[in-house]
Amino acid sequence: MRILKKRGLVALLLLVAVTLAGCMGGGVTNPGWTVVTVQDEVVYAALSTGQVVALDAAKGGAALWSYPPASQSSGPACAIARRSPDSASPLDAVYGAPVVADDLLLVTSFDRRLYAFDRHTGAKQWDFTAEDSIIGGVTLVDGVAFFGSADHRVYAVDLATQKLIWEAPFATGNRVWGAPAVDEARVYVGSMDHYVYALDRQTGREIWRHDLGCSIPGSVTLADGMLFVGGVDKRLHDLKGEDGSELW
Repeated sequence: MRILKKRGLVALLLLVAVTLAGCMGGGVTNPGWTVVTVQDEVVYAALSTGQVVALDAAKGGAALWSYPPASQSSGPACAIARRSPDSASPLDAVYGAPVVADDLLLVTSFDRRLYAFDRHTGAKQWDFTAEDSIIGGVTLVDGVAFFGSADHRVYAVDLATQKLIWEAPFATGNRVWGAPAVDEARVYVGSMDHYVYALDRQTGREIWRHDLGCSIPGSVTLADGMLFVGGVDKRLHDLKGEDGSELW
Protein backbone atom coordinates (compact mmCIF):
# COMPACT_ATOMS: atom_id res chain seq x y z
CA MET A 1 0.00 0.00 0.00
CA ARG A 2 1.28 3.44 -0.87
CA ILE A 3 2.26 5.49 2.16
CA LEU A 4 0.95 9.05 2.25
CA LYS A 5 3.43 11.85 2.72
CA LYS A 6 2.87 13.58 6.02
CA ARG A 7 2.72 17.08 4.58
CA GLY A 8 0.13 16.08 2.00
CA LEU A 9 -2.09 14.51 4.65
CA VAL A 10 -1.85 17.56 6.89
CA ALA A 11 -2.81 19.79 3.97
CA LEU A 12 -5.81 17.59 3.23
CA LEU A 13 -7.01 17.72 6.82
CA LEU A 14 -6.71 21.50 6.82
CA LEU A 15 -8.74 21.61 3.62
CA VAL A 16 -11.48 19.54 5.25
CA ALA A 17 -11.59 21.74 8.32
CA VAL A 18 -11.48 25.11 6.55
CA THR A 19 -13.27 24.63 3.24
CA LEU A 20 -16.21 22.59 4.50
CA ALA A 21 -16.79 24.72 7.58
CA GLY A 22 -17.88 27.56 5.30
CA CYS A 23 -20.13 25.53 3.03
CA MET A 24 -23.06 24.78 5.31
CA GLY A 25 -25.29 27.09 7.26
CA GLY A 26 -27.38 26.27 10.32
CA GLY A 27 -28.77 22.97 11.52
CA VAL A 28 -26.47 22.16 14.44
CA THR A 29 -27.76 23.21 17.84
CA ASN A 30 -24.37 23.00 19.57
CA PRO A 31 -21.48 23.18 17.06
CA GLY A 32 -18.29 21.41 18.06
CA TRP A 33 -15.17 21.27 15.93
CA THR A 34 -13.83 19.08 13.16
CA VAL A 35 -12.24 15.86 14.43
CA VAL A 36 -10.63 13.26 12.19
CA THR A 37 -9.17 9.79 12.01
CA VAL A 38 -7.40 8.05 9.11
CA GLN A 39 -7.66 4.39 8.15
CA ASP A 40 -6.48 2.71 4.93
CA GLU A 41 -5.96 6.08 3.19
CA VAL A 42 -9.50 7.17 3.99
CA VAL A 43 -10.02 10.27 6.11
CA TYR A 44 -13.10 10.05 8.36
CA ALA A 45 -14.17 13.38 9.80
CA ALA A 46 -16.97 14.64 12.04
CA LEU A 47 -17.44 18.26 11.00
CA SER A 48 -18.54 21.27 13.00
CA THR A 49 -21.59 21.31 10.70
CA GLY A 50 -22.80 18.07 12.29
CA GLN A 51 -21.93 15.94 9.28
CA VAL A 52 -19.78 12.82 9.21
CA VAL A 53 -17.81 12.39 5.98
CA ALA A 54 -15.32 10.02 4.37
CA LEU A 55 -12.70 11.33 1.93
CA ASP A 56 -10.29 9.41 -0.30
CA ALA A 57 -6.88 10.73 0.73
CA ALA A 58 -5.19 8.96 -2.19
CA LYS A 59 -7.33 10.91 -4.65
CA GLY A 60 -6.88 14.39 -3.31
CA GLY A 61 -9.75 14.27 -0.84
CA ALA A 62 -12.48 13.06 -3.20
CA ALA A 63 -15.74 12.58 -1.30
CA LEU A 64 -16.71 8.94 -0.72
CA TRP A 65 -19.84 9.55 1.38
CA SER A 66 -21.44 11.88 3.88
CA TYR A 67 -24.02 11.56 6.62
CA PRO A 68 -26.56 13.07 6.29
CA PRO A 69 -26.41 12.45 2.52
CA ALA A 70 -25.29 15.53 0.57
CA SER A 71 -26.85 17.21 -2.45
CA GLN A 72 -24.71 17.65 -5.56
CA SER A 73 -25.78 21.15 -6.59
CA SER A 74 -22.96 23.33 -5.31
CA GLY A 75 -19.70 21.99 -6.69
CA PRO A 76 -17.38 19.22 -5.45
CA ALA A 77 -16.22 20.88 -2.23
CA CYS A 78 -19.53 22.08 -0.87
CA ALA A 79 -21.37 19.03 -2.17
CA ILE A 80 -20.00 17.26 0.89
CA ALA A 81 -21.41 19.82 3.28
CA ARG A 82 -24.82 20.68 1.75
CA ARG A 83 -27.37 18.10 2.81
CA SER A 84 -30.71 17.42 1.19
CA PRO A 85 -33.69 19.10 2.92
CA ASP A 86 -35.45 15.76 3.44
CA SER A 87 -32.40 13.85 4.67
CA ALA A 88 -31.55 12.72 8.20
CA SER A 89 -30.61 15.34 10.75
CA PRO A 90 -26.96 16.20 11.41
CA LEU A 91 -25.29 15.16 14.63
CA ASP A 92 -24.92 17.54 17.52
CA ALA A 93 -21.41 18.62 18.57
CA VAL A 94 -18.68 15.98 18.29
CA TYR A 95 -15.51 16.41 20.36
CA GLY A 96 -13.91 12.95 20.23
CA ALA A 97 -12.23 11.55 17.11
CA PRO A 98 -14.15 8.86 15.19
CA VAL A 99 -13.02 5.27 15.75
CA VAL A 100 -12.88 2.52 13.12
CA ALA A 101 -14.21 -0.85 14.28
CA ASP A 102 -13.89 -3.36 11.43
CA ASP A 103 -16.66 -2.30 9.01
CA LEU A 104 -18.10 0.29 11.39
CA LEU A 105 -17.22 3.90 12.15
CA LEU A 106 -18.05 4.93 15.72
CA VAL A 107 -18.84 8.54 16.59
CA THR A 108 -19.90 9.96 19.96
CA SER A 109 -22.04 13.10 20.08
CA PHE A 110 -23.25 15.80 22.43
CA ASP A 111 -26.79 14.60 21.64
CA ARG A 112 -26.19 11.66 24.05
CA ARG A 113 -25.64 9.07 21.34
CA LEU A 114 -22.96 6.65 20.26
CA TYR A 115 -23.45 6.28 16.50
CA ALA A 116 -22.31 3.36 14.35
CA PHE A 117 -22.01 3.96 10.60
CA ASP A 118 -21.07 1.59 7.80
CA ARG A 119 -17.59 2.95 7.14
CA HIS A 120 -17.77 2.01 3.46
CA THR A 121 -21.14 3.59 2.62
CA GLY A 122 -21.95 6.00 5.48
CA ALA A 123 -25.27 4.32 6.18
CA LYS A 124 -26.23 4.55 9.84
CA GLN A 125 -26.38 1.07 11.35
CA TRP A 126 -27.54 1.86 14.87
CA ASP A 127 -27.15 4.23 17.80
CA PHE A 128 -26.97 3.81 21.57
CA THR A 129 -28.34 6.54 23.82
CA ALA A 130 -26.77 7.52 27.15
CA GLU A 131 -28.55 9.53 29.83
CA ASP A 132 -26.67 12.76 29.02
CA SER A 133 -24.20 14.26 26.56
CA ILE A 134 -21.07 12.37 25.49
CA ILE A 135 -18.15 14.79 25.47
CA GLY A 136 -15.14 12.52 25.03
CA GLY A 137 -14.40 9.90 22.46
CA VAL A 138 -14.76 6.15 22.64
CA THR A 139 -12.17 3.48 23.44
CA LEU A 140 -12.65 0.23 21.53
CA VAL A 141 -11.33 -3.08 22.87
CA ASP A 142 -12.38 -6.57 21.66
CA GLY A 143 -15.66 -5.40 20.19
CA VAL A 144 -16.70 -3.36 23.24
CA ALA A 145 -16.99 0.44 23.21
CA PHE A 146 -16.04 2.16 26.48
CA PHE A 147 -16.97 5.81 27.00
CA GLY A 148 -18.04 8.32 29.62
CA SER A 149 -20.93 10.77 29.76
CA ALA A 150 -22.04 14.00 31.39
CA ASP A 151 -24.52 11.83 33.33
CA HIS A 152 -21.50 10.91 35.55
CA ARG A 153 -21.42 7.35 34.21
CA VAL A 154 -19.02 5.06 32.36
CA TYR A 155 -20.53 2.79 29.71
CA ALA A 156 -19.37 -0.47 28.14
CA VAL A 157 -21.41 -1.35 25.03
CA ASP A 158 -21.09 -4.57 23.03
CA LEU A 159 -21.05 -3.59 19.35
CA ALA A 160 -22.57 -6.91 18.28
CA THR A 161 -25.66 -6.58 20.48
CA GLN A 162 -25.71 -2.80 21.14
CA LYS A 163 -26.26 -3.61 24.81
CA LEU A 164 -24.31 -3.00 28.01
CA ILE A 165 -21.94 -5.77 29.03
CA TRP A 166 -22.20 -4.63 32.66
CA GLU A 167 -25.28 -4.89 34.85
CA ALA A 168 -25.40 -1.09 34.85
CA PRO A 169 -23.09 1.79 33.86
CA PHE A 170 -20.59 2.69 36.58
CA ALA A 171 -21.53 5.92 38.36
CA THR A 172 -18.86 8.44 39.38
CA GLY A 173 -19.57 11.60 41.38
CA ASN A 174 -19.56 14.04 38.46
CA ARG A 175 -19.27 14.35 34.69
CA VAL A 176 -16.90 12.12 32.73
CA TRP A 177 -15.46 14.08 29.82
CA GLY A 178 -12.43 12.03 28.77
CA ALA A 179 -12.20 8.65 27.09
CA PRO A 180 -11.22 5.69 29.31
CA ALA A 181 -7.99 3.73 29.05
CA VAL A 182 -8.43 -0.05 28.93
CA ASP A 183 -6.08 -2.99 29.45
CA GLU A 184 -6.63 -6.76 29.68
CA ALA A 185 -8.46 -6.59 32.99
CA ARG A 186 -9.34 -3.00 33.88
CA VAL A 187 -10.91 0.23 32.71
CA TYR A 188 -9.31 3.48 33.94
CA VAL A 189 -11.17 6.77 33.80
CA GLY A 190 -11.00 10.25 35.29
CA SER A 191 -14.00 12.26 36.47
CA MET A 192 -14.76 15.87 37.23
CA ASP A 193 -15.32 14.67 40.82
CA HIS A 194 -11.49 14.71 41.23
CA TYR A 195 -11.12 10.91 41.21
CA VAL A 196 -9.35 8.48 38.92
CA TYR A 197 -11.17 5.14 38.94
CA ALA A 198 -10.06 1.61 38.10
CA LEU A 199 -12.94 -0.69 37.18
CA ASP A 200 -13.14 -4.40 36.51
CA ARG A 201 -13.40 -4.63 32.72
CA GLN A 202 -15.85 -7.55 32.79
CA THR A 203 -18.21 -6.39 35.55
CA GLY A 204 -17.73 -2.61 35.81
CA ARG A 205 -17.19 -2.87 39.56
CA GLU A 206 -14.80 -0.48 41.24
CA ILE A 207 -11.34 -1.83 42.12
CA TRP A 208 -9.80 1.38 43.43
CA ARG A 209 -10.11 5.14 43.27
CA HIS A 210 -7.54 7.89 43.76
CA ASP A 211 -8.30 11.49 44.69
CA LEU A 212 -6.29 13.73 42.39
CA GLY A 213 -7.40 16.85 44.26
CA CYS A 214 -8.77 18.57 41.15
CA SER A 215 -11.23 18.05 38.31
CA ILE A 216 -10.10 15.76 35.49
CA PRO A 217 -11.54 16.88 32.14
CA GLY A 218 -9.26 14.84 29.87
CA SER A 219 -8.56 11.23 29.01
CA VAL A 220 -6.35 8.85 30.97
CA THR A 221 -3.27 7.54 29.12
CA LEU A 222 -1.97 4.06 29.91
CA ALA A 223 1.61 2.94 29.22
CA ASP A 224 3.52 0.00 30.72
CA GLY A 225 1.15 -0.30 33.64
CA MET A 226 1.38 3.40 34.48
CA LEU A 227 -1.43 5.96 34.22
CA PHE A 228 -0.76 9.51 33.11
CA VAL A 229 -3.48 11.98 34.01
CA GLY A 230 -3.78 15.74 33.60
CA GLY A 231 -5.99 17.84 35.86
CA VAL A 232 -7.11 21.45 36.06
CA ASP A 233 -4.28 21.97 38.58
CA LYS A 234 -2.01 22.28 35.49
CA ARG A 235 0.01 19.25 36.54
CA LEU A 236 0.67 15.86 34.97
CA HIS A 237 0.13 13.02 37.47
CA ASP A 238 1.63 9.52 37.28
CA LEU A 239 -0.26 6.69 39.00
CA LYS A 240 0.35 2.97 39.33
CA GLY A 241 -2.31 1.07 37.42
CA GLU A 242 -2.16 -1.74 39.98
CA ASP A 243 -3.35 0.21 43.01
CA GLY A 244 -3.71 3.90 42.05
CA SER A 245 -0.82 5.09 44.18
CA GLU A 246 0.66 8.34 42.92
CA LEU A 247 4.34 8.42 41.97
CA TRP A 248 4.56 12.08 40.98
